[in-house]
Amino acid sequence: MQKTWFVTGAASRLGADIVNAALAQGDCVVATDGDASALGCGLARPADQRLFVLPLDVADGRAVTAALGAAVERFGRLDVVVHGEPLRQAGGAPGRWPDTDLVRGLFNVTRAALPAMRAQHAGRVHHLVPPGKAGGGASMFSIAGFCAAVGADVSADGITVSAVEPAEAHARIFAQWAQGHDEMLEEA
Repeated sequence: MQKTWFVTGAASRLGADIVNAALAQGDCVVATDGDASALGCGLARPADQRLFVLPLDVADGRAVTAALGAAVERFGRLDVVVHGEPLRQAGGAPGRWPDTDLVRGLFNVTRAALPAMRAQHAGRVHHLVPPGKAGGGASMFSIAGFCAAVGADVSADGITVSAVEPAEAHARIFAQWAQGHDEMLEEA
């Protein structure tokens, strides 16, 4: 079955790898990033319309809701959300992505994705956790706690929510893919 992916932070190397791997297995992808000028660099361009590229500031709740609505309108469903924008922002200028915006983006993406996933009684939300930084432990802990709490709340609807370390995400994607499995983050 063809899946629809929504990937934030698609301009990061890991984000682009996730987008390209999903496209390679025949899935549809909405690729977003807060840096519109970098968005699309390194992404495969399938001949069909399976890739939809959008600039997106995940700290803007209305914009996130509109982008996820556009994804569902275009592809008819939403199966996998990979929220990797914090990884992209971690490489930006100091102070560009404060911890409060990390958490706000996490809330916005999750809140906007859940209605479509609840309606179809299935879905996965993977939040890629940025590397820790001095003084940022509370925010990183809040990501894991939020994912566990929301995951417990929506599991009866067939939805899983997880916090994933970047190295773990890369290993999950490419270890499975190299062995001929196309589940990527889905089976790990």
